[in-house]
Amino acid sequence: MDDENLYPPTFGYIYKLLNPLNNFCYIGSTTYKYPKKRYNHHIMSHGTTRHSYPELFEGGNNPDWIILHKYEYKIREDLRKLENEYIKIYKTHSSVNILNKNSAYMSEEDHKELVKKAKRKYDKTDKGRLAAKWSRWRCKIRKLLLTEINNNVAVIH
Repeated sequence: MDDENLYPPTFGYIYKLLNPLNNFCYIGSTTYKYPKKRYNHHIMSHGTTRHSYPELFEGGNNPDWIILHKYEYKIREDLRKLENEYIKIYKTHSSVNILNKNSAYMSEEDHKELVKKAKRKYDKTDKGRLAAKWSRWRCKIRKLLLTEINNNVAVIH
């Protein structure tokens, strides 16, 4: 049996939440069978999480919910890639103010590069330099202890 037939295709949805009063929007994706359930999650989490996007709820109304694409996929990653494409399109070719700050999908290579950049940035901070100093001290102490243990073991034999 080939890998292609291991999992049956599944449908996912790319959607847009839009506040028509201020023209702010958010692009997202969901794998829920009933995508409106994801919309309800946005409504219920409004104001309770750091990703609640208050701009969508300005004016006291709930944002409009628009399904942009129903997509048949076999790997969730493909749905995320498509969501990224929609985000790019809306960021470059639309008059709406898009709220998406992060990518929906990031390749392993891009993720590794992002982590390297974040580490270099952290290493330049006071906290990063202090952590590096403590790490060097822990290494020296570990070596000294191992040397001491090995010397004591040699004496016992």
